[in-house]
Amino acid sequence: MAALADRLLQQASISLAAGMRDAEKGGFNEPEYMRNYNATSEADYYGAWAGYFQAMAMDPDDAGRKKLLLDAAATLGTWADAKEDTGVNNQSLLLRGKALAEAGELDKAARDLAKANNAKAPEWVQYQARYQTVVVDLRKKDFATAHAHLQ
Repeated sequence: MAALADRLLQQASISLAAGMRDAEKGGFNEPEYMRNYNATSEADYYGAWAGYFQAMAMDPDDAGRKKLLLDAAATLGTWADAKEDTGVNNQSLLLRGKALAEAGELDKAARDLAKANNAKAPEWVQYQARYQTVVVDLRKKDFATAHAHLQ
């Protein structure tokens, strides 16, 4: 299902790019261009989610799994590292942290998960960030820190 979602998002991105090109022809149609531009950004965001879920459905030893996870993490940087509030900053930090953890980048994952666990984040993001932080601690075999994060 994740692979299908990814293919649909790729097709949407192609169509939206064509819409932006059309908006530039014969005089610039700014409202049409911006609609397509914003939708392209949204397709990229959901494409990162699709890539993450596709990787999670793969065998952990599959050579392509880590690439999908790191590609998703890289794409999520657009929102996770944004200075302005995009509405999905914390969700992006959470998912990037999860993707990095699955890819074995545990220190980077821990940093993102710590950032995602903040007062402005939705409660479900805070909960998931705390849970995933403990998972990262356990993967690092840092049991004392994992125990402390459970408190």
